[in-house]
Amino acid sequence: MTFKHQVHCVILKEIAGQKVLTHICGKNQKGEMWNIGIEQAASGIATGMWEFFIVHDSKHIPLEFAQTEIGISLTTSGTPQNLLLELTPCNIL
Repeated sequence: MTFKHQVHCVILKEIAGQKVLTHICGKNQKGEMWNIGIEQAASGIATGMWEFFIVHDSKHIPLEFAQTEIGISLTTSGTPQNLLLELTPCNIL
């Protein structure tokens, strides 16, 4: 069974002058905030355990991951730019 989770905000880190996504965050059914590192999120997506999505212009847009030369990249599926980078920064760590 796959569990679907909406991402509400992100945690970014600046590395060499570039913003790098490190965590995605959302709220559980009780309204409590959760956060997960992108490596763990990518692993959950790969195994079919989790699906993550954002809501943009009233549409559910799934997240996908890719392996890059600097690590794992998490991005929005089927969009010209990564809409995750437009989400509000979270301050829960």
